Amino acid sequence: MLSGKVAIITGGGSGIGNECARLFAEQHATVIIIGRNVTKIEGSARVIDPEGKCVYGRQCDVSKSEEVDELIEWVKEKFGRIDILVNNAALFLPTDILRDELQDEWGKMIDVNIKGMIRMIHRCVPFMVNNKGGCIVNLSSVDAFAGCLNYAGYSMTKGAVVSLTRGLALDLGRYNIRVNAVAPGITDTPMTHERIEENKDKYLNRLVLKRMGKDTDIANAVLFLSSELSSYITGEVINVNGGLQFV
Repeated sequence: MLSGKVAIITGGGSGIGNECARLFAEQHATVIIIGRNVTKIEGSARVIDPEGKCVYGRQCDVSKSEEVDELIEWVKEKFGRIDILVNNAALFLPTDILRDELQDEWGKMIDVNIKGMIRMIHRCVPFMVNNKGGCIVNLSSVDAFAGCLNYAGYSMTKGAVVSLTRGLALDLGRYNIRVNAVAPGITDTPMTHERIEENKDKYLNRLVLKRMGKDTDIANAVLFLSSELSSYITGEVINVNGGLQFV
């Protein structure tokens, strides 16, 4: 399905990003997973691809322009192309607008969840233009639409992802570059596990399918949007949430 494609997945050391990398590798893509912790990211790549033939782990903090530049130069020298970008890296931090001093968490999430995504797209799109096509999948969240108690800053950034996705779909369609988003619902990942365990019964009552989302549920949607199966889809947000909005 993805044979011959070169894909970059941000936040690929665990959770949804790591599962996307596994599925992409199964579909014969060359995959570069990136994250801030070099030991974790390289270890994750070795688990998926012990021989190191198609999955590569590279350290990169998307909130730092110089690290994004270094990553892209490495990809350019080694592979010469970028076909797919999955923007999964994100911070999930509580915020309280009633505090006397504005929390640093607001700025941190803007730097990673929004600006980091823009940095990656900015550096990857020229390769896609040169290739006469490409695919970008951005990870949003159900919180972009419904909000999340005590996480207004996170909800804000994920709402921005939706607007960015639709705007860039308009700008890049002329180059045969598709831009879509996946909005996970209540998904049990390392980033959210503790919060989900504390509120499990409450969450289950809100789900039509009566189970928590899994990494694979989200990664399957990302794979679909990254493949030719979705070749006539752009500017869309696929909600993967177990029917959350119906309850």
